[in-house]
Amino acid sequence: MRERLRTAVDVALGAAVTGWRGARRRAAGLAETGRASRERFQERVDRETETWRESGRESIHEVEERVREESTRVLHGMHLVTREDLEGLTRRITQLQARVAEMERRMADSDTGNRE
Repeated sequence: MRERLRTAVDVALGAAVTGWRGARRRAAGLAETGRASRERFQERVDRETETWRESGRESIHEVEERVREESTRVLHGMHLVTREDLEGLTRRITQLQARVAEMERRMADSDTGNRE
């Protein structure tokens, strides 16, 4: 308790001796130093974050390729068709449907010709 009282008296006397203006100048200087420290800290965090972003951008292609390879391997093992296979089969079915429709038309035309 005695030590706290002594500290308070020292602070009060020091403030009186140096004057309130000096005390305020020092307080403002300390606050500015604190802001500068926070700004330096924020700059460092920003630099580190940007470094992480760049590393992420560089490695994302690697990750995408690995995921694609693994997905292809798993799907192949499940005997599922690929999009390309499905599109090719769809084109082939469309071609065959057109041929069948043409054959049916010719048969209908030949049946009509035979009846006359």
